[in-house]
Amino acid sequence: MLTRIGRLGLVLLIVGLPLSAAAQSATDAPLPATLSYVEGGVDVDHEGVAESATAPTLLLEGDRVRTRDGRAEIVLADGSLFHVDGDTTVEWLGSGHLRLLRGRVMARLSPSAAPYAIDTPAGAVRLQPRGEYDLRLGVYGSDLQLSVVRGVAELDAPDQRHVVRGGETLAAAASGQVALRRFNSARFDAFTSWAYERASGSSDGESSRHLPAELRAYGSSLDRHGRWDHLDSHGYVWYPSVAVGWRPYSHGGWRHTRYGWTWYGLDAWAWPTHHFGRWGFSGSAWYWVPGQVWGPAWVSWAFAPGYIGWSPLGWDGGFRAASARGWRGRGDYDSWHSWTTIPRHRFGQRGAVQSWMVDRRHLPDASRGGFVYQAAPPPSPAWRGSAVPRGSFSVGNSSPRPTPPPAPQDAPPGAVPRYGSPSGSWIPPDGVPSAPNSWSRPTPGS
Repeated sequence: MLTRIGRLGLVLLIVGLPLSAAAQSATDAPLPATLSYVEGGVDVDHEGVAESATAPTLLLEGDRVRTRDGRAEIVLADGSLFHVDGDTTVEWLGSGHLRLLRGRVMARLSPSAAPYAIDTPAGAVRLQPRGEYDLRLGVYGSDLQLSVVRGVAELDAPDQRHVVRGGETLAAAASGQVALRRFNSARFDAFTSWAYERASGSSDGESSRHLPAELRAYGSSLDRHGRWDHLDSHGYVWYPSVAVGWRPYSHGGWRHTRYGWTWYGLDAWAWPTHHFGRWGFSGSAWYWVPGQVWGPAWVSWAFAPGYIGWSPLGWDGGFRAASARGWRGRGDYDSWHSWTTIPRHRFGQRGAVQSWMVDRRHLPDASRGGFVYQAAPPPSPAWRGSAVPRGSFSVGNSSPRPTPPPAPQDAPPGAVPRYGSPSGSWIPPDGVPSAPNSWSRPTPGS
């Protein structure tokens, strides 16, 4: 049956996406990288357009990070870290593949990583997991110095393959000369000290004890901006230090990527908490439950004449978090506590959505009504690698301008896990949904 909540509401169709990791099928789209930290002057080139970098931000295949007088940190989906020195250009090619065109990078590969490949003008470098590596190009980019603190690296030079092991450094000159020697890995320069301080800050705090290995690189940010507490239902959860009235997916904006509508959060801790795991509400505060599956966003969508809204999903895959019940300062009940609502024409525009958020109590009469829950998720996207139907964005040029998601009569967009697509049939607004689909909640503390 249809459920009405409250006396105010959007005439809305809400779509939850209850997918467990076991039900997901692989797609061709590789997991994105994250520009997690910038210091000083750093640019990102995306599809030929250079922008001043802010963190955190998504890095897609072909994106270049150029540090002028600054430094940057890149986190890969498996938890590996790449630290980028000043005056460096590095390009993310996807699926564990980078290109170093200028400058210097240090790589710390996680135990769960697959081997990484880094192309340089001096040759292709292959890095094994569970290792620390330092790659430095000469002034003209043709000479390479490859140092291995721990692990094993291979350089495919034009003439032969060279193996470099822990405690060794290899110098490959443009002339073809190669020299292998031992080095002192405890002798740090300024960049090495900075990189180790960034890496150790993520592994020494409380967050590192509660996060899965893939997310420990974000531990220092979570330690600075929140606290951990234990809940019987989920194990250890993280509470952000935020202003009264804050809700997930309200400080940032939406962009259309190859994954569909993707959330770009503005908080320093937004990347792990809005692309992994789920949010819950205790009645007085929001908390985040860590998870290991990436998604462009984990939300339910809602539509009304002239408006669009979204709400975070809970572990049940539907409306536990989405229908979080809060109380306004006066003590009266607020059934809209978890929802962010903006004018529909603003959706997908550059800028922060909080500039356009609408007070749900003051919606036009035409948009008032009751919540209508939709149990079944929308059908699989029309093309692989996206969380939305093909018709939800324009085509015909190299940089399509996204258009707002469709009206309720069409299949609305839905955030999906990186390795899966929603299944099930679309039920039109006048359909009568059955009980919400089941959701396999991860083991508490995972």
